[in-house]
Amino acid sequence: MKVLVIGSGGREHAIVRKIARDRGVQKQSGRAGTDADSTLTLYAMPGNPGIAEYATCVPIAVEDVAAIVAWVVQNAVDFTIVGPEVPLALGLADRLRALGHRVFGPGQAGAQLESSKAYAKGIMERAGIPTPRYHVVTSYEEGMAVLAREGAPIVVKADGLAAGKGVTVAQTEDEAERALHAAFQERAFGDAGGTVVLEQFLDGVEVSALAFMDERGYRAMPLIQDHKAVDDGDRGPNTGGMGTVSPVSIASAALSTAIEEEIFTKIHKQLVAEGIPYQGVLFAGLMVVDQTPYVIEFNARFGDPETQVALELLQDDLLSVLEAVTKNSVAEHPLHFANDAVVCVVATAQGYPGTYRKGDLIEGLNDVESAGAYVLHAGTALAGDGSVRTNGGRVLNVVGRGVSLHDARVIAYGGMERISFPGKHVRTDLGLRR
Repeated sequence: MKVLVIGSGGREHAIVRKIARDRGVQKQSGRAGTDADSTLTLYAMPGNPGIAEYATCVPIAVEDVAAIVAWVVQNAVDFTIVGPEVPLALGLADRLRALGHRVFGPGQAGAQLESSKAYAKGIMERAGIPTPRYHVVTSYEEGMAVLAREGAPIVVKADGLAAGKGVTVAQTEDEAERALHAAFQERAFGDAGGTVVLEQFLDGVEVSALAFMDERGYRAMPLIQDHKAVDDGDRGPNTGGMGTVSPVSIASAALSTAIEEEIFTKIHKQLVAEGIPYQGVLFAGLMVVDQTPYVIEFNARFGDPETQVALELLQDDLLSVLEAVTKNSVAEHPLHFANDAVVCVVATAQGYPGTYRKGDLIEGLNDVESAGAYVLHAGTALAGDGSVRTNGGRVLNVVGRGVSLHDARVIAYGGMERISFPGKHVRTDLGLRR
């Protein structure tokens, strides 16, 4: 069986690593390993140095849909897993399914839940899903008029895909005005900022909820907490995520039930009613206020860095779960998660989430396992001399697992301390929220 994973980040490294470990693919074999029934060959596109320990990396960009489709056909790939949002928004899954190919990831219609925040707000309204009050604006002047009425604090969101950087939680009207100016006047987010959503600010606890979802049902994963702000204490600009932890301090059986009944069940019913097929992961970014969950955003794929935690806890064979989704049978598929605690610490390059450095030597990667943790590569590249260098804003993740959140923190941060590169930045407060 030939399996292709699209992407090059920590999420994709976590997916490849989990499949390889489930199926007995030997580390550094480069190509294949065997499970009980067949030979499994793993490919990644474009991959990264960490992924290359288990899979053959193919240097095709994730947005080059035509080239990806051609390569899949030419190489007779059996199953494709789409990691990032961009190829989903470009319709990669639709193109592959039209050729009779099995693919994990929603089509372009389902991906609109992430690719357009205004669209997502509309479908949430139609489904009766709790979400903050909002206004959709298409010009700076219109946005300023809404701001004059609503005041601050307020959340300013670029409508389209902006790699996690198109959201400003504005505490003052001046800050909100600057965000509107950046989107409309400076075109800081390109076409993604041509429409902006101005959203009511909610003071609560941010929680990530993920579910495997197909056309007949869904199965929820454990709740996870991301840390979006770049600095300790939730200070500084928003990022794609500085680290994740599970369990979440406010998690309860009642909250999990509310999330399933008020969010996942309702959105699944609405997608079916509107004739939108969905086979993949649905991610709900929530703000929980007094144990009531409100949807801040939907993502149409595995979260990053949430995946790193979820897959560490998943006790079942990942590839079998993903295949069940493509057969519309995930609701009946066995799904078990460990009760352990997991912490994923993200190390970023100097300057991120703004302009950041590339090409710095990363040292200590081989020392992390001695702390009981492991590394997932994100923005890394292999240099001509065989060294691993920084090549992105979020450079790498270190994952630690323990019987308690304290133990997981000690393991994860202990592993991260063994890694060094110029300008390395991490948040030191993961798992300390109450």
